[in-house]
Amino acid sequence: MSGLWGIAVLVLLAAAWLLPRHGVAARLARWRDVRHRIRVEDALKHLLAAKQRNVAATAASVSGAVGIGASATTSLVEEMEREGLVQIRASALELTPDGREYALQVVRAHRLWERYLDDETDLPLTEIHLAADRAEHRLTVDQADRLDARLGHPHTDPHGDPIPTPEGRIAPFPGIPLTDLPEGEDAEVTHLEDEPPGVFQTIVHLGLTQGAHVQVVERRPGLIRLEVDGREVSLPAVAAANVHVGPVRRPAEAELGVIPLDRLRRGQDARVVRIDERIRGLTRRRLLDLGITPGTLIRPELEPLFGRPRAFRIRQTLVALRDEQAAGIQVRPLSADPGPAIEADEREAS
Repeated sequence: MSGLWGIAVLVLLAAAWLLPRHGVAARLARWRDVRHRIRVEDALKHLLAAKQRNVAATAASVSGAVGIGASATTSLVEEMEREGLVQIRASALELTPDGREYALQVVRAHRLWERYLDDETDLPLTEIHLAADRAEHRLTVDQADRLDARLGHPHTDPHGDPIPTPEGRIAPFPGIPLTDLPEGEDAEVTHLEDEPPGVFQTIVHLGLTQGAHVQVVERRPGLIRLEVDGREVSLPAVAAANVHVGPVRRPAEAELGVIPLDRLRRGQDARVVRIDERIRGLTRRRLLDLGITPGTLIRPELEPLFGRPRAFRIRQTLVALRDEQAAGIQVRPLSADPGPAIEADEREAS
């Protein structure tokens, strides 16, 4: 009898190991496949980033980026070469056309997911990158396309990195390193490098977010003193190299008559130009869900009473917005200020 029980146990163990979909062997095989794909995609991202920065990518740099040892890196690179994704040169690794296309798909998924998290949630900027690192390996090309459409086809992620298009085009890397900015010259933050995480947290903590105005006050060995939106801070030079800046953009009122929505008078029609980049998370998503998107017609109809929000007509619907929300929406008026005429109508009505 005990022999029969032993045979039954062996049969059950064999079944548990060999079941086609749910057996231990099948699960181990899927886990190995997923781990290999993630390593390949991480390596492709590293090679693409090195190319964009005009830096040579090597087996050693891939090892550090993927987080595996030298032997495993050698096997990984050789397999990627057999798959037609990389070319092994004497001094560097290079992407093939197929490898570049695959790398851009991964980068696109990553940056779209970062944009999604920034627009849809209140997740801190310092945590968005790690969350997107996990999601990028699960998003298919079709899912990335649908996410892109839902977000309104954004051009950059929350750090200022350009998002690749579905056709594989990507804009040049924005700006110059903060370390190259001459003293006393005004600039605007265009991009933040989000790795390593500790350096990125230091940058964000000091207020160096996308769109912030900066000016280098003084350079010392290993340290840069600068003004960030009028506040003086000190930043290690190694961290400053992870911040890119560009020319200060013109104020909205100088852009062909574009003004903040809170300056639009009652009864004055305008079209939405953009929502300010500093309006983030759930607030930004609410504005988009209300229909406040580029090109939308908008008109103030009710003035605030006792500090209440002001009402605006958007697509035949009245929407209440607080002053700080309206100030972050840039619009282009379609007619002259109707204020005096409205005041006259109100006097006649009274």
